[in-house]
Amino acid sequence: MINWQPQIGDPTAMGWITVALYFFMALVAFKVIVSVPVLFSAETAVKQKWFWSLVTLILLILGINKQLDLQSLFTAIGKYYAHRDGWYEHW
Repeated sequence: MINWQPQIGDPTAMGWITVALYFFMALVAFKVIVSVPVLFSAETAVKQKWFWSLVTLILLILGINKQLDLQSLFTAIGKYYAHRDGWYEHW
């Protein structure tokens, strides 16, 4: 059984400020995506759009992960399968 429940991982003021900054910077990166034709030359516009899309996605994922503590979920899933399949016995 996986022992994880979605909950606020860092309920402190600094935790919420960090999440807000992740989302704010994701918004800034998204604005760069919208402004690519103005900011970059036609030769690099497609690459810039892909890069800033990736940056936006990463920032959104980091903001969500900061409060939901998703790495703990992945660790719990890994431990479950390791126990179930007997991996711990081999170490």
